[in-house]
Amino acid sequence: GYYFWLRFPGRLDTVELLPLAEERGVSYRPGNAFSESGRFTDFLRLTYTLYETDELEEGIRRLADAVASFRNS
Repeated sequence: GYYFWLRFPGRLDTVELLPLAEERGVSYRPGNAFSESGRFTDFLRLTYTLYETDELEEGIRRLADAVASFRNS
C-alpha cells in the first residue's frame, strides 16, 4: 500500500484529534473509517506517496504538536 498506519497508546480518539490536526495543516483518515466494528479509534492512516521527505517531516511535526495539544486538554 501507499499508507502508514499509526496506532496511539492510551486510547487516543483519532476522530476527535482530526480538527486539531487540520488546524495545523495536517489531515488523515481516522481508523474507524475502515472498521465496521468501530474498533480502530486509536488508529489513523497517512498517505506518503504524494509528498517529498521534507514535507513528510514537517507534517509529522505538526501532527505530533496536535497530539500533544489534544492530550493536554
